[in-house]
Amino acid sequence: DAAFELRTNLVEPDARRQWVEQYLTGKWVAGVEVENDVGFDGNMPQGAAKLLYQAQSRNIARREGAELVVPLGETVTFASQLAPLPQRKLPVVLPAYLAPRRDMRTLTIVAPTGYEFAELPPGGVENGGEFGKAILEITPGDAGSVLVKRTVIFDLSTISVDKYPKWRNWLQRDDALMHRTVRLLPEKTTTTAKPNP
Repeated sequence: DAAFELRTNLVEPDARRQWVEQYLTGKWVAGVEVENDVGFDGNMPQGAAKLLYQAQSRNIARREGAELVVPLGETVTFASQLAPLPQRKLPVVLPAYLAPRRDMRTLTIVAPTGYEFAELPPGGVENGGEFGKAILEITPGDAGSVLVKRTVIFDLSTISVDKYPKWRNWLQRDDALMHRTVRLLPEKTTTTAKPNP
């Protein structure tokens, strides 16, 4: 389904940059600008598609005093997108690009010069049973970086009215897990005391 969606929207080279900024990167990081031409191959074996792009954002982290805070979740929560109402009278039917689907994203955070990572937040698992599962893993990476792996699985595509409250509660727990942050602190400068002559 994801490959079909890409083939549908990325046929015209001139429209690719705007679509990637709006629908792929913009939901994860605000103020993203695709820097160069978008590479797309929609004719791979077994119906797969390959998309290549490079982008930058000046809003990837926010300042809190002297610290930098990097949010790990999407700019919009699952609950606000998929279950904004406390109660429903009709079932929720998720679109084909969302369910059933397993979405895995890996984010590598490299501390800018002059900063170091504070204590990392814990990861976790929110098991939604028949609805799916959300997994967040936060671990130290190579060369002092931090590796964040987000996995979101939607198994059930139609949510009946009687299951809606339980499903909405699971989405809210997913949001609490996935919207954790990684904090960076200014590096502490240490001075070595000179021995007395």
